[in-house]
Amino acid sequence: MIGPRASAALEAESFDLLVIGGGVLGAFLAWDASSRGLKTALIERDDFGAGTTAGSGRVLHGGLRSLQHLDAGTAIRSLRERDTISRLAPGLCAPLPFFFPADGSFRESMLMRGAALAWNGFTRSASGHVSPPARFAARRSGLPGELRDLALNGGLVVHERQIVSPERLVLAVLAAAVAAGGVVCNRVEAEQILTAGGRVAGARARDHSDDRQLEIRATRVINAAGAWAASLWPERAGPRPSIGLAKGIHLLLDRPPPPLALGLPWSEQSATGRWNRKRRVFVMPWAGITLAGASWQPVESPAEGAIEVGRREVDEFRQGLQARWPELDLSAEHVRFVTAGHYPLFGVSSVPRDRFEAARRPFVRHHSESGGPEGLITAIGVKLTTARALAERILDQMALREDLHLPACATADAPPLPGATPASIPEIGFEPIRDPELARCLARVAAEREQAGSLADVFLRRSVAGQFGLPARDVLEAAAAELARALAWTDARRRADIRSFVQSYEGIGAISPETEGSM
Repeated sequence: MIGPRASAALEAESFDLLVIGGGVLGAFLAWDASSRGLKTALIERDDFGAGTTAGSGRVLHGGLRSLQHLDAGTAIRSLRERDTISRLAPGLCAPLPFFFPADGSFRESMLMRGAALAWNGFTRSASGHVSPPARFAARRSGLPGELRDLALNGGLVVHERQIVSPERLVLAVLAAAVAAGGVVCNRVEAEQILTAGGRVAGARARDHSDDRQLEIRATRVINAAGAWAASLWPERAGPRPSIGLAKGIHLLLDRPPPPLALGLPWSEQSATGRWNRKRRVFVMPWAGITLAGASWQPVESPAEGAIEVGRREVDEFRQGLQARWPELDLSAEHVRFVTAGHYPLFGVSSVPRDRFEAARRPFVRHHSESGGPEGLITAIGVKLTTARALAERILDQMALREDLHLPACATADAPPLPGATPASIPEIGFEPIRDPELARCLARVAAEREQAGSLADVFLRRSVAGQFGLPARDVLEAAAAELARALAWTDARRRADIRSFVQSYEGIGAISPETEGSM
């Protein structure tokens, strides 16, 4: 249990470490640091896990892509961390086989066969076993009939794992941090990193619940704000890195799920026509419906607040999916929900108009190395699967640099996290909520135990119920009434939250005719 919001606790004492950013990396940093005995605070300007973590592809990748780039170290970490996360959050993880259709060329067929052999040998040596093994399925061999057209030339089958709710993983990890003595608070935005005498001294922040300014004292700060990390770059902290950004969206579709996760070939051309980029877009089962993504669009800078998604980009991506796999039989009314996230693009121009590629390795800067203040670290992760291991490495490096005698990290060997379930109330599970009283109970628990402050928090991150589509009006009214009681909202504030939540679905065209009529 995270407990209710208590921003006053952030000013009540001085902390050994302040973590800025409540995504998956920030959450693991807070848990690791608290469990090692550091007095730790974490702040998040929006809601926990509401940014790139919520917009991820919901897959725990074992490292096949890293191995293709001959990065054996990252591949080994990915394999081990995939197993670690699955053990820490068994209620959120499930096996997920992937099928990558071949294009029919002899060259690709041989490359896929070689990849299967290499992957099986690597996983056996790295983890001691391979089960079930990767294989090349030749011409529909052993594949379900629904894939008969895609499997015409065979393809590669690789087994990964799905994490069905990254948002719930973040909440479970934060609850573990609080249990270890940490303080966490959402809707508190860091506005300025403070320094004194050549060392970091904390941060000036703003509590958006009452627009009150806070001064948080801390002898170390880790900026884990993801796409927004550069906005907190202090003066005399060394040169800013060249970090590009791309926005990716995933569609949750009211269509029968495919029997396997499919890696559909996708080709994109730059506006100038100077390059043609080939990649894979995934279509996979999720909680009885279909998840597809991600699209990719280079962006100049991340938007302030929530990541905006327009109906036009949803339609364009949906039409692209339909063109590549007509069996989806996909139309606009099948879109139930859309997630979005910003992804870092390292090693390219800051505005990657003609060339962009997802970063394969995280960015970690100890600012004192480049003339900045002691005790300040900026960390941007690139992979949900390895966030725990990255947090461990960052804190180990920090302890070594400052000669801190910290105990070894214990998060990898911790027992399963009790909060790693699909909802604040485990009985809800992976399904829509149609009972207003159940919605009222969920909202009360979410507000009082997990710092939920809006209908979006309740239906998208404290549960997954809203990801199946907009809940009915009586369900929204019941939940909003309970939030109003728990958070002392005015009637105008309650109506505004309902209106904002409904409009978020309207903006992406994710309201069915039946639901729209009930509004």
